[in-house]
Amino acid sequence: MFSAKVLELARKQRMNTEVRRNIFCVIMTSEDYLDAFEKLLRMGLKDKQEREIIHVLMDCCLQEKTFNAYYAVLGEKFCSQDRRFQMTFQFSLWDKFRELSNLSTSTFNNLVQLVTRFLQRKCLSLSILKVIEFGELDKPTVRFLRQVLTKLLKETDPDDLASIFGRISGIPKLGMLREGLKLFISHFLLKSAQSQGPAEQAALLSERAQVATKSMEAKEAKLKL
Repeated sequence: MFSAKVLELARKQRMNTEVRRNIFCVIMTSEDYLDAFEKLLRMGLKDKQEREIIHVLMDCCLQEKTFNAYYAVLGEKFCSQDRRFQMTFQFSLWDKFRELSNLSTSTFNNLVQLVTRFLQRKCLSLSILKVIEFGELDKPTVRFLRQVLTKLLKETDPDDLASIFGRISGIPKLGMLREGLKLFISHFLLKSAQSQGPAEQAALLSERAQVATKSMEAKEAKLKL
């Protein structure tokens, strides 16, 4: 069904089960993301096998030398199809967050791009960061969070930012995450931006950070009233 060249590529990428191999080959040979999406759904996979679609998609995305938006758009399509795909992405990302110190530079950069994009498109919520221990951050995690949040704040317009950060407002079990994010933004983002970068960039970051912080506090403020 697939060419020897594609099958060889699948072997090199360690697609070591028939299901993974078939998913990989469909992703690699489809005309576009819609074609891939329809073909993958037509495979009729269930439960654990179906979750492999997301695992293979993540692998492909992270192993590219530079970020390829094709995988992100295909991922978005699965997230909008069913919540169970969002959950699989979330668990896959949590695994990656634990391995940040072992990731190559290109994999690390691709992960930053993928996470930022999923947050901007609202495929996933900032609650995916709740597994990060803000009280004991190591250097790779600081670098990761700094890159994701800087990108998110600078490249998202204020209305969308308010909506992204507002999604985690007023949810009691996300209180620690909100406090962690507020502290991280003020301590790691704004202070370093003021001391290192151009003044107008620091001003933009500061302005957007205020939008983010107010949005996270919006529902708490209403509750107090």
